[in-house]
Amino acid sequence: MTDYHQQADWTTVNDHQSPIDIDTANTVVINQYLPFTMNNKHHLKLDRDDGTTIQVTGTGHASIFNRPFHFVQLHFHWTSEHLIDGETTPLEIHMVYQSSIGQLCVVSLMVKHGPADETLQEIIDNFKPDEDIR
Repeated sequence: MTDYHQQADWTTVNDHQSPIDIDTANTVVINQYLPFTMNNKHHLKLDRDDGTTIQVTGTGHASIFNRPFHFVQLHFHWTSEHLIDGETTPLEIHMVYQSSIGQLCVVSLMVKHGPADETLQEIIDNFKPDEDIR
């Protein structure tokens, strides 16, 4: 089992399985956005802290590679689960979506230090450690 308190001990099996280390020297740059569109405003509700992450549930829809998905939840990893050139970022956000036939798509956002996003700051300000919030 992956121990989030011992991330330095993690090994990657290959570049297709979490956690991965993105080697930017060996990536292909595509000068266009991926086909990901949020189709409506997502409504979020702080859900719980399970000891390794804060989970937020809610509603919303997105088009991912031109297929419809509904929002299931988002959760955070601090520090990041994945690496870029062997380095973590302070925070990684996983937005989890599901299609009508049960396929999951996880969109990962690597977050650096900078000005606070209003929605993210609201989640952090209302977080209560070690409590289920329903």
